[in-house]
Amino acid sequence: ALNIAKADVEGCKQLGKCINTDSAASAAILKVANTVFYAKSSGKFHDVVQSVVRIGFRETRNLLSSMTLINMSDRPDTSYGFRRSEFWLHSLSSALIAEGLCKKVFEAGANQAFITALVHDIGKIPLDNSFKKVLPAILERTTTDICPFHIAEKKLIGFNHGELGKYLMSHWNFPETIKAAVGNHHVPEYILNTKKKEDQIVQACTYAANIFSKALSVGHSCDQVLPEIPREILELAGIPEGPSDDFFSKIMRELD
Repeated sequence: ALNIAKADVEGCKQLGKCINTDSAASAAILKVANTVFYAKSSGKFHDVVQSVVRIGFRETRNLLSSMTLINMSDRPDTSYGFRRSEFWLHSLSSALIAEGLCKKVFEAGANQAFITALVHDIGKIPLDNSFKKVLPAILERTTTDICPFHIAEKKLIGFNHGELGKYLMSHWNFPETIKAAVGNHHVPEYILNTKKKEDQIVQACTYAANIFSKALSVGHSCDQVLPEIPREILELAGIPEGPSDDFFSKIMRELD
C-alpha cells in the first residue's frame, strides 16, 4: 500500500483495493474519512476508494505507516518510565517534523523522512518486550547519571536502540537510506560522513526532528536530554538559524 501511495490520483482504485484486503486498515481509513475534520457537509462515506480520495494520498500513507508502528508496539505498559502511548506520540511528532523539514530542501525525500522518523526508536520496543530487567536498569541509569538513553544503553548492554533498530530493519528489508538513518539518529558525525547528499538530508532531518520533538514535550522517548544540534545538521535540514515559530505551529496543528 505504501508503494502504491507514491503514485498519482489514478492509483486511488488500486490503493483502495489493497487496503480492502485488511479489515483493520479499511476500518481505520473509513473512520478518519468520516471525522468532522474531513467530512464537513459532503456526507458519510462507506467506500475505501472514496475515503482515500477524501483524505488524500499523503494522509492515507501516514495513517497506514502509523498503524504499522502501533501494531508493532501494541502491548501493555510493562516498564515504569516507558509508556507505549507516549512512545507513539513522540514517534509521530518526529515524523511530521522530519517530513516538514525535508520538504523544504529535498521534497522527493519527504515521504522517506516521515517513515524514517516514525520508526527511528523502534529498537526500544524489543528491549521492553523481551528484556524485562534491562530496560528499567537503563532508565534508572539515565536518571542517576543524567545522561541520554542511548549512552546509558551503551554503558549497560554494549549497543544502543539505534543499532538494534538498524539490525531489525535489515531483516525486514527496509531501504538502505532508512536503515542508515535509524542507526545514525544519535550519531551526527556518521550522518555528515554519508556520501550521498539526498541520504544525508533524510538522516539530518530525522536527527533534528527527534530533538525538536523532545523540545516540544510531545510524548516521551525515555529521556528528555537535549543535545545541541550541530550547525552542519541544521544546514542540511534547511534551517541554519533554526526552525521558525510558524513551522512548529503548523506541526502542532497537524498533530492535533
